[in-house]
Amino acid sequence: MRIVALYDIHGNLAALEPVLREVSRAGVTSSEPTGKIEAEERWRETERTRLAREERAGGINTRLWAIAVLCLALCTATRAQPERDAPAQAHPVVSLAESRLVRGSLPGQRTDGFKLCLAIEGGGMRGVVSAGMVTALENLGLRDLFDAVYGTSAGAINGAYFLSDQAAYGTTIYYENVNNSRFLARRRILSPGRVMSLEFLLDQVMAHEKVLDWQAVLDSAVPLKVVVTSMERRRAEVLEGFASRDELWESLRASSRVPVIAGPPVEIGKERYVDGSVYAKIPLELAVADLCTHVLVLQTWPGGLKRTAPGPVRRWLVRRYLRKFDPDLAKEFGRGPSAYDDAMESIRLGSISGDGPPYVLGVTPGPELVLTTFEKSRDRLIGGARAGFQALVKIFGHLGTDSELRLSN
Repeated sequence: MRIVALYDIHGNLAALEPVLREVSRAGVTSSEPTGKIEAEERWRETERTRLAREERAGGINTRLWAIAVLCLALCTATRAQPERDAPAQAHPVVSLAESRLVRGSLPGQRTDGFKLCLAIEGGGMRGVVSAGMVTALENLGLRDLFDAVYGTSAGAINGAYFLSDQAAYGTTIYYENVNNSRFLARRRILSPGRVMSLEFLLDQVMAHEKVLDWQAVLDSAVPLKVVVTSMERRRAEVLEGFASRDELWESLRASSRVPVIAGPPVEIGKERYVDGSVYAKIPLELAVADLCTHVLVLQTWPGGLKRTAPGPVRRWLVRRYLRKFDPDLAKEFGRGPSAYDDAMESIRLGSISGDGPPYVLGVTPGPELVLTTFEKSRDRLIGGARAGFQALVKIFGHLGTDSELRLSN
């Protein structure tokens, strides 16, 4: 008995034909096709007709033809639209994700020797974009492919809802619960109140309205790493290994505590922390420092667009406030837009080249809709969630079957 294995067919039935002829001439009695046989619906009848004609001419083994058509029918019945197809030469981050999915790899039980991490950007209300992205990962069933989740500010909150299997639920917070003056009110910038009320978000919405399953976050095999700025050390740091709800809550509060805008520093132990974005708007460097070999970066600012600087009043107030603690903190805040553009460009180049390690792949929304930190429009926020969702599905959609974003009315 002669047996042949057919690898990497990938829907190219036209190229498969001469291979099958050679197989038949070689007297092979059994075959085992492997790899994805993906193609459009239009392939079915044309290829079936052609293969049948050649079978009658004695050029193709009947069993091989039947296997190919059966696999084609099964795959095209479950695969989605063309925009979800994997690129011809997949980025190493996509390839690793696909490999782990095929092998059923689970966190804490890896055998591939790699560390795949998720880095989530925030940006105030613009965080709805990365919320849409983690919702796509959740829908596609890809959460357990990651070894760690890093989040800054709103990105950390999105990461928490993602790890608790509540990403879609958490996304609705942006356009149902906090797009109002109870959370955001610019008029409070010159009053004792806070422009951004984290107390309303964390202690009311996340605790009583759109309740975060904090125990699921603590129990997750994929750890949440919350990025904060240390006032004492003047650098970005990671808070992790939470032992209680209070520890998780205060870490999320610290990561989102935008100086002046959201209140004073958060004290945890003997340390004071503010918003992680002062030093790490995109938590990529921290992931790389933790020896992540592959990093998927979820970005909320459209690729190719220069970041706009904060308004003059906000710049003056925040710099003046930070200068009281340390002049270096004020300088770091001042160089934020240029540092952000540099990080965006670095991620863009890594996404194109696929060089590494570390292998870095950024996902960005399109330039059609640009959201601000203080966006309140329900329609625009929903549009931002959709843009993030679609950007992620465009790259990873071929790994799952659920590519539809369902938002509550």
